[in-house]
Amino acid sequence: MQHTHSIILAKVLSSIIFGMLVIDLFLFGGGRVIEFGGITFRMLIFSFCLLLSLLLIFIAGKTSKVMLIYSGSATLLLVISSYISLLKGEFTFASLSPYLFFLLAITFSLYPIALEKIFRKLLPPCSILMSVVYILFIAMLLLGKVSILDIYKFIPESEVFLRGVEGLVYKGFIFIMIGILYFLICKDKSFINFIFIFICVTAIIFTLTRGFVLSLLVTILLYYFNNKKTHVTIRFAMLCIGIAIPIYLLVEQPAFLFRAGSDDTRINDIFLFLDYLNKSPENLIFGSGISGFLGERPSIENVYMDIVLHFGLLGLVMCLAVYVKIYLDYKFIVNHLDSSSHQRIEWLYYSIFLLYLQSAFNPYINNYIGGVFVVMVLFYFNALRINLAKLRKNNKTSHDKLKLA
Repeated sequence: MQHTHSIILAKVLSSIIFGMLVIDLFLFGGGRVIEFGGITFRMLIFSFCLLLSLLLIFIAGKTSKVMLIYSGSATLLLVISSYISLLKGEFTFASLSPYLFFLLAITFSLYPIALEKIFRKLLPPCSILMSVVYILFIAMLLLGKVSILDIYKFIPESEVFLRGVEGLVYKGFIFIMIGILYFLICKDKSFINFIFIFICVTAIIFTLTRGFVLSLLVTILLYYFNNKKTHVTIRFAMLCIGIAIPIYLLVEQPAFLFRAGSDDTRINDIFLFLDYLNKSPENLIFGSGISGFLGERPSIENVYMDIVLHFGLLGLVMCLAVYVKIYLDYKFIVNHLDSSSHQRIEWLYYSIFLLYLQSAFNPYINNYIGGVFVVMVLFYFNALRINLAKLRKNNKTSHDKLKLA
């Protein structure tokens, strides 16, 4: 009886800790929103999850092969890149800490099914909450009740990017977009669901962020284009629109899409990056170190250039290998999973596609905010693939497909 109570208590405590981990990820952006004396809420939750996971691995004596490969590769990259910066006398722990989210692979490899469920249950309400709060803030801003700078009374400056005096981008807003995909893919076409989508889309539009709008639009169009339920004529129309819109935008160059300051920065980054490769071709393999600079900038908004800068082609290969692994598992799962369970899998896969696409505009997959979501899907899909493979092996004569609980 005492052993049973201990198991129940352990499950309750782990559920609370994992719930706080997910809420912190969705609502608290880069992790500096709740901070006491230099210690953030995220640091505490991260430490609890890591210690709990290491303890369970020590007791069970079992680990996931994918976890070992992923964690080993990430550790090797960080060690090599840090060593390069040490040799140059440039190394700082601040440049290393954003990448330590990879250690949560230990936690996600132990609880892939349970953590996916917590992510799925908490993301929709969190995305709606952020959308409503932001829309109310914009409404008060337009009515002259608040100043755009009042946002700093509640959120640290490092968590927010102002769009002049008309709007702002909070780092956690990426989960509003993933919430939109959830309502579109996983939920039925009810009126209340339409309202939720409208609220979230409105919030994203009011961020005045082109990357958000473009990456969300491309992801949604790609989802419907690849959806077998989409009629062929609609697919053809979508293809024509997909070709026509870029041509129109390049010809007309509307002000909302082409912004001199932002565009100049990104174009300048490209030229600096090409010049960096031309002057230091030896850095192409291993990068210029984890604390390396591009000109005077310690990081680049385009994640893929940033990865090559700090980790070289080895880092880029690992980043893309994670996506390929997720894609291959996704294809295996949808081919062997009952069609009634496809929506959840589609949502998770297209959320990853969105994160990788958006990372061409803003850094996400190479830091805690987007990286943790990617790790969650990586291990959830891996666990599903293994379970489906076992099911097929044990039921060689059965053609029944698995349904998700």
